[in-house]
Amino acid sequence: MRSAIASAGGFIYFIIHALDNHYDVYKDHQNRWALPIGSASYHKILDIPYYNQQTAVWCGEATAKMWIDYKSPNNPTQLDIAQWVLVTFGPQGAEDRNGNGMIDPEERAIWPLEYGSVLNHFIPANKYHRYVSASPDEIIGREAHLIAEYHEPSAAVVEMEFPGDPNGPPNNAWHWLLVVGCVADGWPGSGGVNIFGLWVHDPGGWFTTIPAYVSSDIWKQKYFEVYLDRDGVNGYMHVEDPPPGDKRINHLLPIRCKPPTKPYGTPVSLQQVQRIAEEGLGLYLLNIMGPLAPYLQQAQHGMPVFVRSLDPKFGDCYIVPYWKSGRVTAMVIVDAVTGQFHGAAACNVNWIRFPPISRKQAEGLAFRLSPKKVRTMELVWCFCEEAPSPYTPLWQVIYEDGETLFISQKGTIHRQLKRHSCVGERR
Repeated sequence: MRSAIASAGGFIYFIIHALDNHYDVYKDHQNRWALPIGSASYHKILDIPYYNQQTAVWCGEATAKMWIDYKSPNNPTQLDIAQWVLVTFGPQGAEDRNGNGMIDPEERAIWPLEYGSVLNHFIPANKYHRYVSASPDEIIGREAHLIAEYHEPSAAVVEMEFPGDPNGPPNNAWHWLLVVGCVADGWPGSGGVNIFGLWVHDPGGWFTTIPAYVSSDIWKQKYFEVYLDRDGVNGYMHVEDPPPGDKRINHLLPIRCKPPTKPYGTPVSLQQVQRIAEEGLGLYLLNIMGPLAPYLQQAQHGMPVFVRSLDPKFGDCYIVPYWKSGRVTAMVIVDAVTGQFHGAAACNVNWIRFPPISRKQAEGLAFRLSPKKVRTMELVWCFCEEAPSPYTPLWQVIYEDGETLFISQKGTIHRQLKRHSCVGERR
């Protein structure tokens, strides 16, 4: 067990932090931790291997492999998992994306109803299943409880619709994120505490290979969404390991997802955006403990960059880059309307500026494609194949005649944006 005293925003915080691969004492730390006097921040982060979603399969197979490799000596490939799903459950709901007249394993995604069976087969066990609730706070509370008490992650069903798509359960689009850690002001196993945020692995490229931090309130507002499963069950859902005989998980005191930072309203200056980013990092202690600390310690915040959202649900935001030794090492998102601290992610690529494709470079690429006069150029984002992460927005170029093109932060040019592969016609 490791503890420290830190100061943030004028308050003294007692930090208790556990990474479950460090010392044997961490393995049974829930019986040793006691609530300190005053404010506290509890960080619990599971040491779960990260895998990118392979192009031939879905995000469900990738999150399942992370979980399986963490809990079991079995080491199936993502394609092995996809093949088992197709053989076991059949082709229901799949699309013939390859156009070969048949359903291949990589065309059959894992539905929430089926995900527990996948884990039970490959781990093996007989305990994993889908859990559904009308309350996103309850789901977050269970995720934190399972991480803290039982070192079990949770696979969360989230939706990020492509602009123009009908929003809600009937669209049958979903994306899997693996919740691997939590931050709270008390021991999550006891209930009745504030869950400040979650650490997540995203196999689809929303974030980097380092676990990203998302505030609980933002998680509920922008990522978590009511979903309609194959059996007609409707609600907020995730896949979990319900511990046998543990009655507390069904009788927890209310979990509050109240962030330590408050909504400030629309920021009035870029300096205020920087202050909100700094306050969020300090109050969540992300610059002291956890996977992001090495990327934030001794780093200086840069100038916030405004990003217009093409998806009304996600909303406009500012991205605040953090710099160390001439490189971008981390990024923070602040909501441009509410002024809320959204979350943070590491930057483990070699960026010497943010955005990596500057406006001048984007203008040059646009002019090279067409010498027409540009009417507007701005950074935008939506859930799409060309920019799967909100931390890597696109340049949208609109010419005087209305023609539009998009330029990614890799310098690729696109006439139009494609739905993310997780958003299918009949998923």
